Amino acid sequence: MSGDYIRSDNLKAPLLKLSLGMLMAWGVTTLYRVNVDNVALEKAVQGMSEYEVCQFAANNYDEKMVKDMGCMDGRFILESPMTASGR
Repeated sequence: MSGDYIRSDNLKAPLLKLSLGMLMAWGVTTLYRVNVDNVALEKAVQGMSEYEVCQFAANNYDEKMVKDMGCMDGRFILESPMTASGR
């Protein structure tokens, strides 16, 4: 029969392979982006004091990231980011 090749049994293996291939490609690109971001961050904070790193984090990342870095545990008083009005 000419319609036998369209049966779902025949499509499962190629679809599974395609899905796994797409998942692997996503995983590899995500790991690559994380690595590139880490290298850029390390380069940006190289030579900074711990206080300066916390100020950098406060101005460039969200509050959760700053807390995760240990910058809001009472050791450092974070300055408010400067606004256009200087306040």
